Formats: sequence, C-alpha cells, structure tokens
Amino acid sequence: MKPSVQDRPQAQVATTHPRTSSRAVHDPVSPRGYLQRMAWVLAMALGFLLVAEGVARYLVVLGRAEQSHTREFDGKYHLASQPNKNPQGSVVMLGNSLMARAAYAELLEARLQEANLSIDVRNLAAGGNTPGMNLFLLKRAVESGVQPRLVILNVAPFIFNDHYVNNRQSTPEGLFRKSYLGRCFYQVPTTWEGQAECALGKGSYLVRYRDFIKSQLVGLPGTVANPKKGMKFKPVKYPKGEVSPKGWSPAYEVYTHEQYVDKFSMNSDYQKLNMQVADRFLANYAWTAEPVQAFQRYCEEQGIPLLLVWFPEHPVWKDYYTHYGLEQEAFLPRFQALATPPHSYFVDLHDRDPDGSHYYNPDHQNALGAFKTTTLLSHFLLEEPLRSLLPSGGDAVQAPAAAESEMLEGED
Repeated sequence: MKPSVQDRPQAQVATTHPRTSSRAVHDPVSPRGYLQRMAWVLAMALGFLLVAEGVARYLVVLGRAEQSHTREFDGKYHLASQPNKNPQGSVVMLGNSLMARAAYAELLEARLQEANLSIDVRNLAAGGNTPGMNLFLLKRAVESGVQPRLVILNVAPFIFNDHYVNNRQSTPEGLFRKSYLGRCFYQVPTTWEGQAECALGKGSYLVRYRDFIKSQLVGLPGTVANPKKGMKFKPVKYPKGEVSPKGWSPAYEVYTHEQYVDKFSMNSDYQKLNMQVADRFLANYAWTAEPVQAFQRYCEEQGIPLLLVWFPEHPVWKDYYTHYGLEQEAFLPRFQALATPPHSYFVDLHDRDPDGSHYYNPDHQNALGAFKTTTLLSHFLLEEPLRSLLPSGGDAVQAPAAAESEMLEGED
C-alpha cells in the first residue's frame, strides 16, 4: 500500500537519514573533520620544509658554504676530526698563518720516518687563529682520537699583544664566534633558544646555514636580471693555493732581494699602505701571556708535551718593531720563560732564515722557506730533549750531515 500524502515527508526523512549521517562524518565543524584538516596542513607544511631543506642543501653544496668564518678553518676542523690510525700517535701543529705557510707536514713526517720515527704529522694551523681558536681545534683533535704525542704551537710578539688578541674587531675570532661552529661549539649556548638552534642545526642545513642562504636569496633578483653574473658565491680568498692532505698551505711567490726590499721596506709605497694592518699587530703594545698559558695548561692536563716555536721573520721586521718603539730581541727571554720542561719547550727560529727569496711578505714564508724551516724543525725534534718525547719504532738515527749543510746554506 502506497503511503499517504501526509506520510511521505516522514518516509523521505527516514530514507534520507543515513545519507545525512554519512555527511556529518565529513562535516568540517565536527572534531573528526577538524583533525583531518590539521593533518593536511601539517603534511603540506612538512612537504614545504622538505623542499626548502633540499633547496638549502643544493645552495650550500654549490656555494661551498662555511661552517665557520673561513673555508680554511673548516678544512682544519675536518682534519682535526679524523681519527688517527697510526698506533704511534700524532705530532699536531697549531697556530696562525705563519705556521700554516711554514710547516710542511708531509715533509716533517718524512724526515721523522727517515729517523725511524713512524708518527702521523698534521698541520691544523689556520690564518688568523688566536690561542683560544687553536685550543678549540686541539680539543677537537683529542676528542676525535688523533692521539697527539706532541703539540707544536707557533708564537710571535703580536700574538701576545693584548690590544690585538683580545680585540675581536681586529682578529677573526669575532667572526668565528658568529659562525655555526663558534655559536654552538666554541662557546656553548646557555639560553634555551641557543640550545634549540644548535640542536636543529645538527640535522638541518636550513638552520645551520641560514645566513649564507639568506645572502644568496637576496642576490637572486640581480641574478635573474643579469644571468651572466650568476649566484654571488664567495670566492676562495685564503689560502690562495691548494692545501695538502696533511694541512700545509703553501705560497709560491718568489722575489729577489732587491725586489723584496723595494716592496717591503718601510719607505716603500707598498708598505706604507700596509702599515694600517701592522697597526693591529704592534700598536699600543701591552704584553699578555694568559691566552697562551691557558693553552699550556690544557696540554699539561692532558699529559701532552708542548713545543713553542718562534718562526722565521724577514730582517725588515726589525724596522717595524723600531717603528712601534719595540725591540725584537727583547721578546726572546719572555718566550724562553714560558717554557717549563718537561711540560713545554721553546725553539727560536726567528733569525734563522734571512734570505728574502724565501718569503712572500715579511712574516710569511713561501714554499722555499717552508722547505728550509721544516727541515730545520725536524733536526730540533731529533735532538734531546725533544727526541725522547716521540715514540720510536726502533733505534734513533742521527740527522744526515748533508741535509744540515743544505739546510743552513746561505744563512751567513
């Protein structure tokens, strides 16, 4: 029997009620609908972050972004992070660009091997390093299993100038502290914001290299307008040439004595322009040994002997010291007083290479000077008391007299 007209609405309601119930399931106002919308939003946000992270990694790899303030320091940090497989341990060299240029790690390792000392040698020095930055690299090497048996640290008068070493505007340490390595590892963050940033930065390039990525994106409109110019990736300014697997940063400029004097004497036009740089090193000189002594204390705590070395300086440096009212030789007894055997020792090489053809500027040696200085350093290491600090694979061999003669040739 067909329903009456009065009954039809109820029948229709009864037949359509299940549909109404199914629609309620997808009602955006309902709790289930709200959760579904949130899930879609989160999925889209996660997808966006993954794409952004991929773009960030592409920019970082293509632009060779730094974790620190320079690519050179990044390389030395990586070298300090490589565990040593040599059971005899390592000789670790630390310092600034003077050490980076003058200490040929592979050559020193070969010279020691000739004397039956099979030991790993690494040059972790980087341009502009302060004692605190060197201590940071040394701690990294110790924690990474490099097993230092001897640490060699270069010293120079300007490293002990309070006006220089504690003025972060004049040293790269200020820039280093602002970098990822500086913010998260050199100075441990104390605020929760800093701790969260460093935790995220370990896994996310988007967080770790945000300043670099920002600089690239800011330059993007100019790149679109001028495609030939390309992305403004920072060029490699230092080191100028290649870096050896063991960390030596050679320079190859060679001058004759006349060319050197014309370029670097106090009266030369070139050097007058560079006196502003020298002002950072020697102006307002006030001796402070605390940063280096902190380095010494760490070595003593770890039971690692320390060798302080004053590397060769060209004779024109005497004019620079005089210009600032200083005496070069007056620093020698101060350096000697820092040595406290058997924990630390000092070797003076500052006047052992007066040949101008061995320098590419007054305080940095080129590859010729590095060969001579490294060979000379190896002879000191093969003499007592330094010889007994190094593990031996057998009986010690005296340094060849021929090599000594070759090394000292032209010093007079």
